[in-house]
Amino acid sequence: MQRYIIKRTLWLIPVILGVAVLIFTIMFFVPGDPASLILGNTATQEEINTLRDSMGLNDPYIVQLGRFLKETFLEFDLGESYVNGISVAESLKERFPRTALIALVSCLIQVVVGIPLGITAAVHHNKWQDRTSVVLAMAGISVPNFWLAQMMVLLFSFKLGWLPAFGTDSWQSYIMPCFCAALMGIANELRFTRTYMLEQIRSDYVVTARAKGLKELLIRYRHALPNTLIPLVTGIGGTFGAALGGTVIIENVFSIPGVGQYMVNAIGNRDYPVVRGSVVVLSIMFCIIMLLVDFAYALIDPRIKAQYSASGKSKRKAVKQVG
Repeated sequence: MQRYIIKRTLWLIPVILGVAVLIFTIMFFVPGDPASLILGNTATQEEINTLRDSMGLNDPYIVQLGRFLKETFLEFDLGESYVNGISVAESLKERFPRTALIALVSCLIQVVVGIPLGITAAVHHNKWQDRTSVVLAMAGISVPNFWLAQMMVLLFSFKLGWLPAFGTDSWQSYIMPCFCAALMGIANELRFTRTYMLEQIRSDYVVTARAKGLKELLIRYRHALPNTLIPLVTGIGGTFGAALGGTVIIENVFSIPGVGQYMVNAIGNRDYPVVRGSVVVLSIMFCIIMLLVDFAYALIDPRIKAQYSASGKSKRKAVKQVG
């Protein structure tokens, strides 16, 4: 188990470094000049070049990349915004809880709604419950979340006046963003649960359990459902990680000052430190989430523990024989 945890943890290093190099490369070659945007149209070319020198933008690619990696991973400094001069780390520290709250609540909604619907659809295969669930899943996948967000604002805010349309002044402000962000996740959880539950319900051990006279609820939740946990945990971890980065549109529609809105504004202003810092932080959070999913694998599936335990014992035995 310890070897499994160490191995999975070490894999985070090349993944995060790869993301950092990729986002730096993209922002380096993207059209546009931050210095020109900062100084405006009235600035002379000499003033622009002077500012570019002070910002280090005239240095070669490899020099800028090395400086970025050093400051980010050795000095833990994400830099300052080109636009307002505020520390990127401080801004992310202020904004990240709002994004994480939307992602967490939307993920909980996906699990609470999607998994029971998927189980119901699998148990009542080819019946009206199954067909209704499939239609709902297709609708959830097909409806764009930006369109849904706008329709929810028009209905629940402007027409009915039940919920605030913008901002984060109260907990009611998070209701529409969370449900809007959860829609596609509910559809995916429903589909995954239905597919894997159908496989388990049709397997031989379930048929044997029914032949022994076990109750259907016992077969369904004590025997069939645990065998679907690994793919379901994978889906839950993936949807939560995707929700962290997928709130960009939601936060802009509902004017929520989170990481997504921060990134969109920075992209428009060519604010490189903000974009790079936000992507790196989100990638680290996503990797941590998937690492926790890997740990959950080891707790759920005893075969993973046995595999690494057997591997460790064989290596120790080989070392003793050589010695």
